[in-house]
Amino acid sequence: MKKYFNVLSLTLSFLSLGSAYGTEIDNFTQRYTDIKDSEAILNQITNENIALSVETVNKANKKGICDEKKLYDTIQKNLGGDLWGKLEKIIVNDQRIDKRAIKIDDSVYGDTGFKQSVIFSFVDLGVILRMNDDIVGSDKFGHFFKEGYEYFKIAYLKNKGVSAAMDWGEGTENGFFGMATTGVYSYGDLNANYQGMQFWKNLIAEKYSAVNPIVACENNQWKVLRTFNWADYITPAWDEAINCSGLKHPTKVNGFTERTYKRMKKLEDRLGEKFVCPISVQKCEDIMKVHDEDTATGERLISPKCIEIR
Repeated sequence: MKKYFNVLSLTLSFLSLGSAYGTEIDNFTQRYTDIKDSEAILNQITNENIALSVETVNKANKKGICDEKKLYDTIQKNLGGDLWGKLEKIIVNDQRIDKRAIKIDDSVYGDTGFKQSVIFSFVDLGVILRMNDDIVGSDKFGHFFKEGYEYFKIAYLKNKGVSAAMDWGEGTENGFFGMATTGVYSYGDLNANYQGMQFWKNLIAEKYSAVNPIVACENNQWKVLRTFNWADYITPAWDEAINCSGLKHPTKVNGFTERTYKRMKKLEDRLGEKFVCPISVQKCEDIMKVHDEDTATGERLISPKCIEIR
């Protein structure tokens, strides 16, 4: 009884915060449609918000010092935000961004019921868009800024280390943002979290051994040094059709995993394209090469379905 009460509480929390921006992503069903590249417009929007954040903090600077916390918090407010990230909302609502939305009933999760995934009975899926050669879910941009900021605070501001930050992230995927509510444990989410931490770590010059920082303090004012580029962070590891998510009930007959993979197989048979995860062995290998020097970290960010290919 306690277990079902906890799940119900989590569900009500989602519903109270609104469902317009989705909880999970179907990276499969519409990936082969002609989705236009949104990298340039997302770079523009992101850089505009970083510049706005710097301007806002500088205007409020009454003490004549560069306040790092105010800069972090302002950028987080303008691009991160609440449960559904600010940039995530922009992606869903901005008509300049080409994206694909799909109802749960028509998605690879369409045969899952209340017992398999409580949230899918109430909340819509997010949208997918193209970033250069990668198909990315709108939720990943929220993870990048919001959960990435939590990683950064744990690992660097609180000095607990990267492993502790990843422990926290894995806890969210097993809990509120994953298995406990949607039945999906997303390695793509974890990768976006981790890359977001790298963004926050490298944001300010001369902090935390920043590599190619974006802003610096000059004459007690923040100054933008360079433009932000999503290509520095997004990899195929953000694509859940490549970096396969863990699904609930992996061995249960007619459970969540079996029902979802049957939907993928039906898509293959009907459309003649690769849909069963991972859809690209080569891109799995590319993901693993990124983490070759730090396999301990990589194995926490990469799906076992990719790792077992090696």
